Amino acid sequence: MEYGCGRFGPFYCWGLSAMSMPDPISRSVHDLKEARTSPALPGDLVRALGWLHGHLCEPIQLEHLAQIGGVRPRTLEMHFKNFLGTTPLGWVRRMRLARARLELLNASPRATVTGIALSSGFSELGRFAGQYRKAFGELPSMTMQRTRSSASFDIGHPATRLRSRT
Repeated sequence: MEYGCGRFGPFYCWGLSAMSMPDPISRSVHDLKEARTSPALPGDLVRALGWLHGHLCEPIQLEHLAQIGGVRPRTLEMHFKNFLGTTPLGWVRRMRLARARLELLNASPRATVTGIALSSGFSELGRFAGQYRKAFGELPSMTMQRTRSSASFDIGHPATRLRSRT
């Protein structure tokens, strides 16, 4: 089953507000469980989130999202604010950032920050880098660099073995 724009599935695709969680990825895991079990969400919000689930990487228009939900844009915005603590586009941005972070943390040697940003739904790379830094405290390139350097840490290599204290 395909879950939107990547191999990480619905992990990052719901994003209901759980502000006590320390970071967007932890909130996303918590939020997925909440979204599937919470009877308190209005139907328009459930429909909008269901559609976003499979279209997260595409450009999102509030008017179109409201049509999918079957309500006016202002009503959808109000429901996002009241139930999720953010705007529809703020929610999308948070989920895209969480997806990009997962991609950067699991990047192949051939992957680039630009490619990951574009595949996560960002079209303005400078804005992506700024939003990523604000959310995670480091630039996307630093996440990728750190991940690659830890992946190249070979435990069997003589330079990386711990010396015994005898």
